[in-house]
Amino acid sequence: MIRRKVACFSLAASFLVYLIPLVAPHGAWLLGQVLLEREAARSLLWRGANFAVALLLQFLAVAYFYWLFAKPGWRRGILLPVAFPFIFLTLQWVYLVAIPTRFLEEPDVASEKISWPSECTAPGVYQASLSTASELWVRYSTEPNHYAVLKMPGCQLTAVNLPQPKFTPGMGVDFTIDLTYAVSGGRAIMQRYETKQAKRSWWLVPGTLAKSDPSPLPLEPPVVDSGNQSPPILSTDGNWVAWLAVIPGTGPPALNRVFLRPLDPREKEKIVDLSFLGPASYILEKVDMTAEELRLWKTDRLISVDFDGKLKREFPRPVGLRPQQSTYREMGNYWLAWDAYRENEPYMMEWSLPSGSGTHQVPLGRTIHSAAFEASGKWIAVSVGTSLNIGKAHDAVYVLSAADGREVFRKYLPPYSRSPVAFLEPHFFVYSDQSGVRVVHTPN
Repeated sequence: MIRRKVACFSLAASFLVYLIPLVAPHGAWLLGQVLLEREAARSLLWRGANFAVALLLQFLAVAYFYWLFAKPGWRRGILLPVAFPFIFLTLQWVYLVAIPTRFLEEPDVASEKISWPSECTAPGVYQASLSTASELWVRYSTEPNHYAVLKMPGCQLTAVNLPQPKFTPGMGVDFTIDLTYAVSGGRAIMQRYETKQAKRSWWLVPGTLAKSDPSPLPLEPPVVDSGNQSPPILSTDGNWVAWLAVIPGTGPPALNRVFLRPLDPREKEKIVDLSFLGPASYILEKVDMTAEELRLWKTDRLISVDFDGKLKREFPRPVGLRPQQSTYREMGNYWLAWDAYRENEPYMMEWSLPSGSGTHQVPLGRTIHSAAFEASGKWIAVSVGTSLNIGKAHDAVYVLSAADGREVFRKYLPPYSRSPVAFLEPHFFVYSDQSGVRVVHTPN
């Protein structure tokens, strides 16, 4: 009878394990709460692993409490407070790291392929997310507000004259700068943010347009609209600045128009009314003054319109993907797209290029940081890294054949490298690592 009571008390006490908290960076839950309330979105195997560990812990608790209650004493009782910190930390690792990593991160199985010959390396710099067919914008590793333009051959670096923030102890920097758009000739749009006034302004980096002073030139928005923070872009020839603005007196939802302002004062401003397209979320993508065409990201797809505001074309939108403006690349009738975000699913990529069409799935637990395709449409470059704050996955940059999706180049990088990738004419592939910006020669 006594043994039965001891067994009952031991079983009852063992349920205390479900009150042990699991402390994550963004919240804390009891173990029992995790098992009963937060398992719906997880796979059957994942849930099975969670319950198996909990039942093993409860079994050990039953054994301990039976041993304790059968012959109570401080020597047996003190074992629990001594062991609890170890039990607590072990549970945090098992439930918050080990088990999630097992089901959210696939191991890397592909081996490195770095047979393409190295062309040159630009040490002490890393890629900005801006490039053209022949130019790559970079930042200096020790001075991130200093930019340069890299050109081939020989990884030639041309420093760009930009204003430099001043740091004041206790107050921080007086302003920050960021380059948001670039075209060939070293021309770019710079955003300047005054930290004290919380004011944003836009400037033109003149590049080869500069006749004497290469310093940035202020750009005045055509409409004063505190609610419109869309950055301007440059036309493909670098001679016009395009601004997206809300049409006053419309909405909600509001209608939009695009102001095309010439850098040459002899030219006249043009306005493209987008009312015909209806209200939507728009992002300026490209302006071709010769073809009189605008390309915009409209809510969930890329479109082109003429200067009368009439729709010319809707670009293909992959059905199985979730692209955004920053994860869609086009070249005439050809395109490359990839997922902007997926929750606990492998990211996907799809393309339609001159060499072929296809899809590519990255290993589970990775996000696509950057992607690009060569101008000929033969090669596709991808940069991936972990999408988790746990696990052991390394970053990687690799190149696929657009014809069949076959991997032809791969280089592993340290976790969280987040290297951009780009192609430069005529036959160069570019990525960044700890030593700087690396350029390799692609096969013809």
